[in-house]
Amino acid sequence: MKDINRLIERFDTLEKRVVKNVIEAQRETAWDIGFDVRKLAPKSTGRYADTIKVSNTEVEGTTITTKIYTDAKVISSKGKEYNLGYLLETGTSPHIIEPVNVKALHFLMNGKDVFATRVQHPGSVAIPHFIPALEANKYRYKKRIREALRRSF
Repeated sequence: MKDINRLIERFDTLEKRVVKNVIEAQRETAWDIGFDVRKLAPKSTGRYADTIKVSNTEVEGTTITTKIYTDAKVISSKGKEYNLGYLLETGTSPHIIEPVNVKALHFLMNGKDVFATRVQHPGSVAIPHFIPALEANKYRYKKRIREALRRSF
C-alpha cells in the first residue's frame, strides 16, 4: 500500500508539472498570436489594434483556455451590437446606415462635409487578421507543447 501511495504522489507531482508547463507554453504562444493579430489588424487610425487583448490563461477541468479577442463594438441603427473584430475578419454585406441618437450622419467625402439621414453602405471586404495570426503560430504552439511535456518528465 505504501508503494501505491508513493506512486500516486509521483503522478500528482507529474500532473502539476505538466499542467504548469503547458499553461506557460500556451500563454507564450497566445502573446505571440496577439502580437501578430495587432500587426495584421487594419490601421486606418491604429486605435482598433489597441483594443486587441490576450486573456489570462484559465484551467477548468481538463481544458486550458487563453483568449485573443477584441471587445470593440459597433452598434447598428436598429440598436444591435456587433463585434468589430468579427466584422473586419469576415467582411460585411451591403447594408443601410441610419443615424442613432442624432438627426443626421456626418462624414467627409472628397474633403467636404456631408450630412445624410440614410446611407447605403456597399459592404466591406474581409480583412483577416485573427485566423492568419493563429495559422502562423500553429507550428510554434505545437513545438512549445512538445517542449513543455519533455521538461515535465
